[in-house]
Amino acid sequence: MIERRFGLGRRVLILGIFVALVVGGIFFVFLGVDLGSLLNALSKANYFFLFLAFGVYIFTTLSLAARWRISLSATGHSVGLHNLWLAVFGSIFINNITPFTYSGGDPVARVYLLRKTQHVPYSSGSASVMSEYLLDLPVSISLLMTGVLLYFSKPLAKLVVVTIWIAVIILLFTLILYFFPKRTGAGWLGRSTMRILKAFRRPASRRKVMGGVKRFYVSAQAITSTPKIALSVFFFAVITWGLALSRLFFIFQALNFPPPLPMLLLGVTLPPMAGLLPLLPGGLGHVDVTYVAVFVLLGAPLEIAILATLIERVIMLVFGTIIGASALSYLGIRVWARQISKA
Repeated sequence: MIERRFGLGRRVLILGIFVALVVGGIFFVFLGVDLGSLLNALSKANYFFLFLAFGVYIFTTLSLAARWRISLSATGHSVGLHNLWLAVFGSIFINNITPFTYSGGDPVARVYLLRKTQHVPYSSGSASVMSEYLLDLPVSISLLMTGVLLYFSKPLAKLVVVTIWIAVIILLFTLILYFFPKRTGAGWLGRSTMRILKAFRRPASRRKVMGGVKRFYVSAQAITSTPKIALSVFFFAVITWGLALSRLFFIFQALNFPPPLPMLLLGVTLPPMAGLLPLLPGGLGHVDVTYVAVFVLLGAPLEIAILATLIERVIMLVFGTIIGASALSYLGIRVWARQISKA
């Protein structure tokens, strides 16, 4: 068992190297980048800032775990921060090796790992994760709209952006206030759950499924309608996005390029939006091109844009996958040991 886990680690390392080579190959082939200029820019990099960028990434995952712990507490489940941190990293590994990086991999993986390792019901785990996403949206949308607002210079364009921004925020808060209390879509969710269970040959009675759906809505409402919990989750969402901005800032500082604020704001929001399209594992290709396009469009030299993208992807895709594989292996061994002790 343990030997297989170590074998998994080796395969992940090979996958990380492969991903880095593929991303680099995309840039060199399609953008005609001069390898010499890239190496020259990299040789002048400030490695202290690179170290800070890696450190900020670790703190970002810790912030995600802390936010998750708060939302879970509202559902009546107290889980240690260390256990949630491992589950977050484990879900990162699953996200990075599947095409569902930003469109389902994270919530599904996190809820599954929470169930397997901490025996938290799927209804409570799903409610905590979905409530987090819902309370996170006002922050991410505001960062995106601020970046777009700063990018445009014409008053009419700014007015349109502000109007859209206000409308979206009002819609989001309306959704937060009414979606869970009114149990909007409960019937559809129940039917969809039954179809999914049937597809995986795990049929369940309608009564059991609808009971789980009801518990999901009750748990989610407890999170979003409790001011202290909702504000705490929102606060950690602000911290998480602030850390993402800091990481990107440190990457550009390492490359001796002062990034304008719109570049940072759009650089942390648009690529994840591109990643909602499930094409290749880890959003390979289209997410990378989005990064480069944003950086170049907002004034970064092509070599700097590519290096910044490569460093960002090494941190999130390669480094995150390696640490995630280790966390997932540890969780698997722990569950296996628990089963052996009960036998």
